[in-house]
Amino acid sequence: MASHKVGRVTAAIRRLASHAIQHKMNDPRLGIVSITNIKLSPDLAQARIGISAVGTEPQKRTAFRAIESARGFIQKQVASGLRTKVAPRLAFYLDDAVDKALRIQELLEQTAREGGRLPAEDLDDSDDELEESEGDDDGASE
Repeated sequence: MASHKVGRVTAAIRRLASHAIQHKMNDPRLGIVSITNIKLSPDLAQARIGISAVGTEPQKRTAFRAIESARGFIQKQVASGLRTKVAPRLAFYLDDAVDKALRIQELLEQTAREGGRLPAEDLDDSDDELEESEGDDDGASE
């Protein structure tokens, strides 16, 4: 029952916050932003909202700062639309999951084009370091 309520409140927060950002904020710094994730605490007191922005890193940071500066406004919009006694406190974070997924897709496509070989600059040398540290064991840890 409790998880069902958390799911309903999470969906409502997503809808209300998205509407506030997309339709009620008139900040030119925003650009194209979307809500990618919402982590709602079990007691419904806090909601961490992941924001994804399109553009260069400086443009993404600028869009994030615009959302952060309007946090009180977005909070008020969400609180007025929720049917709960207390509205959760909103906190935003810049979610880079979309960028990571695009990078993985790019690497997979590059690997496929090169006949299944991994690009040399993306190889991780951590296996070599592991083998070296395993070879250094001289039994001194007895």
